[in-house]
Amino acid sequence: MQRSLQGLMCTLLYALLIQMPSLVEHVSSDGDVWKKRTQNDWSIHDLERTFCDLFKKRSQPLCVFIDGLDEIDSEISNGQINLISLIKRLSNLNGIKFCVASRPETVLKSQLSEYPQMKLQDLTRRDILRLVTDRLNTPTLNDWIDDQLHLRDPDAESEQNYEPSVQNLVKTITSRAEGIFLWVCLVTQSILSGSLALDSWKLVLGRIEALPTELESLYEDLWTRQKDNWKFYRSFTAVYLNT
Repeated sequence: MQRSLQGLMCTLLYALLIQMPSLVEHVSSDGDVWKKRTQNDWSIHDLERTFCDLFKKRSQPLCVFIDGLDEIDSEISNGQINLISLIKRLSNLNGIKFCVASRPETVLKSQLSEYPQMKLQDLTRRDILRLVTDRLNTPTLNDWIDDQLHLRDPDAESEQNYEPSVQNLVKTITSRAEGIFLWVCLVTQSILSGSLALDSWKLVLGRIEALPTELESLYEDLWTRQKDNWKFYRSFTAVYLNT
């Protein structure tokens, strides 16, 4: 339901009434409300009007957090554009602020370019770096890298980033993680599994570069590759589905 503009407005209205139950009596005074049995009985106009009327009667300021703007169904009546327009109209009310999060899709970036922004990966980069380093700093992996250094043909590649080392693995993973810790855990587990299987350095590095950065696609890819680690990936499925 929340992937539609109508569903989002129903959720906002419900959240407002939960946070400020004293406003319920103002909704009850509207005779038309009692005729509405499901969310489908509400139009976007009705929901916005009701939200605005109730908000004007509140006794304290409000901050609204909305995650996943990109998940709104863009196929239905220009969903993303209409969503941003709605948020802009509501943000013009006195005493209300919005904090929204989204993947950097073109439409949303252009519509929100005038507002202050931050990137998740900029805030979590140090923690991601620490996590990657800790997970890869194992005797088994270091032994595997030592073996790769001895096996490497010095004439095959001269680029520094190709040199087998934990530092180069950390650098590659951190640059692709985009601030997502679960992605890091899945990818580092894939690397550790590859080292145990005695994969070549070039194969492991190429696999990292080829891995999707979207969690859904990444999980599907790893599930296909690593059926022998089904217990590990099943546990991460549970984590993913509960976030």
